[in-house]
Amino acid sequence: MKKKALNIILLFLIFVPLSHCAPPVYEEKVQTSPPGQPGKVFSGIGIALTPRHFPNHTPEDVRQIFRIGRDLGEYAVFIYQWSDPNLFSAVKTMLKLSQAWKYIPVIGLSPTILGGLRDKLDVPEGGKEEG
Repeated sequence: MKKKALNIILLFLIFVPLSHCAPPVYEEKVQTSPPGQPGKVFSGIGIALTPRHFPNHTPEDVRQIFRIGRDLGEYAVFIYQWSDPNLFSAVKTMLKLSQAWKYIPVIGLSPTILGGLRDKLDVPEGGKEEG
C-alpha cells in the first residue's frame, strides 16, 4: 500500500510541473510567454524558496519567504531528500502553501545524499539498482 501511494505521489509530482511548460526552443535569447503558447520554454520565472534560519526555521520564516518570493517569480521550487522522514508532510504543506499564495509548485526529489561528494544514492529501497 505504501509503495502504491508513493508511486501515485511521484507521478503527480512529475506530471504537474510538466503541464506548465512547452517543448524547449533553442534561441539566442530565452523568452517567456503566456501559458499554452507554443515555442517557449516556460511561461514564467521561478524561485527556490528557502526560509531564513533553514533548517531551523520557524513558521513565520516560511510565511515570510512566501511573501517575499512572490515578487520574484510565480513558480515555487522545493527540493527534498528521499530519506527525509517528513517528506510527505513537508511536500503536502508546501503544495497547500503554494496554492494559497498562488504559486505554481515544482517539487524535486534529489537522488543523492547531501554530504560529501554527493556520490551516494538516497532513494527508496528497491530503487538502488546497479547501473
